[in-house]
Amino acid sequence: MKKIFTLIATACMALAANAQNLIVFDNDATYIDEQSFTQGDVTLTLSKDIKNATKWDKKVYTVKEGENLAPFNQAINSENDVLYISGGNNPKDGEDNSGAGYTEDNANLPKSGTYYKVTTTKNGTILIGIVLNSGKPFYVCKESDGSALGVDELTMKNAAGTVQTLTDRKLSEKIFGTVEFSAVANETYYVFCTGSKLGCFGVQLITDPETSVNSIKSSEEGNVKAYDRGGRVASKGLLIQKGKKYVR
Repeated sequence: MKKIFTLIATACMALAANAQNLIVFDNDATYIDEQSFTQGDVTLTLSKDIKNATKWDKKVYTVKEGENLAPFNQAINSENDVLYISGGNNPKDGEDNSGAGYTEDNANLPKSGTYYKVTTTKNGTILIGIVLNSGKPFYVCKESDGSALGVDELTMKNAAGTVQTLTDRKLSEKIFGTVEFSAVANETYYVFCTGSKLGCFGVQLITDPETSVNSIKSSEEGNVKAYDRGGRVASKGLLIQKGKKYVR
């Protein structure tokens, strides 16, 4: 019984941690180039857009019946209006919005234009609310080597929860939705699309409670008492533990 309560408590703690690892935007705030936000174990950094350097665009998506953008459902104006932001330039590999767009062969991460950098201090799943135009290649790239995660490593859904298929990294229709992927602690991920400005509702890090649960299990298993032949708790000699005899 004690183990059951311990596992339930661990799961509740994980849910609370995930709620703390959530970054959303405020309609009363102003967002600028290279601004960073940290909540719990996750950090979101805006790019050097240049065009909207001192004021990124704030836009509203009205959620339709049957749609849900949780946890990025911070309502403004009405309960169905959800806020997202976007820059004003397409991402390029030059410092002043010059240069070329990203390609997997060149691994040339953007240095200006609209993109988002996400860093986590723990392993887990990153969930990002996005606005992605049709026909625009979408990427999640590692800062450490510039490589892009494969499309099979990304789960993209529209606001109705329908999984979207990326063909040559492109969608056939514009979506307001989410994308999620597995993240490694202390790696920074660039999230963007080429030839367009990706919108963002926010970011959440979802940590896996399994690690904590396993730690508790290991601890409890390691604390199983051993007894001598007289039924007394013991640590040396001929011991009986979990029905087996051994000598320590």
